Amino acid sequence: MESMRAGVRRPLRRALQRVEEQHRSLREIAVELDRALPSGSRESVELWLTRMRDGLAAHFELEEKVVFPALHGLDPATMREIEQLERDHRRFLDGWGALLGREPSDGAIAPANLKELLELLAAHEVREEQLLARALTVERT
Repeated sequence: MESMRAGVRRPLRRALQRVEEQHRSLREIAVELDRALPSGSRESVELWLTRMRDGLAAHFELEEKVVFPALHGLDPATMREIEQLERDHRRFLDGWGALLGREPSDGAIAPANLKELLELLAAHEVREEQLLARALTVERT
């Protein structure tokens, strides 16, 4: 059992470093997007919306393919929270698609505005970090 946990810890540590880097990058994109909005330049806003959507897609893929399975391996009790975070991922991508003029699917987050979507994303990030902290605490005991 301990060798399995060790096998989970190593890729999880590397993945968590990448997740932190991606979180920083996504926050930087959000700042640039916020700067682009007052300019009224549709091209600039669409560029930053697209970068955010693409960054989120890559970030969510890392979490869903590496981080969440490792967390579940360390603490199977996290499954319900992981499933909710994954549903949120789909809804966020649909929300960004809607901002880019695409038709959202059923259950998409329908933000009143970009600020609301960014606030929801920040709250989602906090929930992820809390889940990680709890799972890693369980893993150490």
